[in-house]
Amino acid sequence: MKVKNTLEPDGERMIPEFHKGMLLYGEHLLRYQSVEPLVKEKIVLDIASGSGYGSALLSHNAKKVYGVDVSGESIEYAKKNYPGKNIEYLEGSGTDIPIKDMEIDVAVSHETIEHIEDYKKFLSEIKRILKSDGIFVVSTPNDKIYQQDNHFHLHQFSAKELEKVLKKYFKNVKFYYQGVWLTSGLFEKKNFEEDFRQLRSVDKWVNQDVEKAVYFIAVCSDESINEVNITEGLAISEPWTERQQRYIQNSLDERGRAIEHLEGVLHLRDTEIVELKKSLNAKPPSRIKSKFRHNN
Repeated sequence: MKVKNTLEPDGERMIPEFHKGMLLYGEHLLRYQSVEPLVKEKIVLDIASGSGYGSALLSHNAKKVYGVDVSGESIEYAKKNYPGKNIEYLEGSGTDIPIKDMEIDVAVSHETIEHIEDYKKFLSEIKRILKSDGIFVVSTPNDKIYQQDNHFHLHQFSAKELEKVLKKYFKNVKFYYQGVWLTSGLFEKKNFEEDFRQLRSVDKWVNQDVEKAVYFIAVCSDESINEVNITEGLAISEPWTERQQRYIQNSLDERGRAIEHLEGVLHLRDTEIVELKKSLNAKPPSRIKSKFRHNN
């Protein structure tokens, strides 16, 4: 297989080289960074590892990371672009994970469960590969908030629905919530211009109902998770002015497509009217005259 230098965006997969500077980029990186404290010196599974950036992040603290994805193209891309001495990329599905029984300390599944038709088989597979004291971290969009017409998603869950499902497989489940806020950053020039900066202090000055969270992140285990915590954080990933410009451009593009569609409908109607007039004008008047002669 020839390894591609780039992966094409498919509407779901996050590819840093393409999505850098967008909200999507920050959302995904934040989820992986939040898990870093849990994977220190652990054997980790990153299921649906995609382009491999998440497996690479986890490998900084982990003893070993398995990045598993159903796409062979993604696996080859990850091997080339996000390699690591303690990372092994494997092709496989969530319902047939190519990992031995009870081998994994921490299984990480970001934005996966909603894509798997048989999610119960998926959760059974996670239980199979986890050690008895293993931890499962799973994130998924909030069904009440997330767009409903995403054809990639076979299932979407509310918080209560997800908790009910997870508690059938794990004794303990703790929820975290990820949302979107407008933020304001104040930095000196060089820090303002650089890509990444670890902030020492972040102040949150406004509340938000958890029902309005865009994503849920659940930490699950059969062992107590009272002292198990993922890292809370904030990702500033898209300048407001650029986001507004993109929103305006997308709105203009959408209106342009709507206008083109209406123009097409009008053109079709005008064509039908012209053809109908031609049909009426083509009827020979001689037939009408001859009919009157016979009747007389």
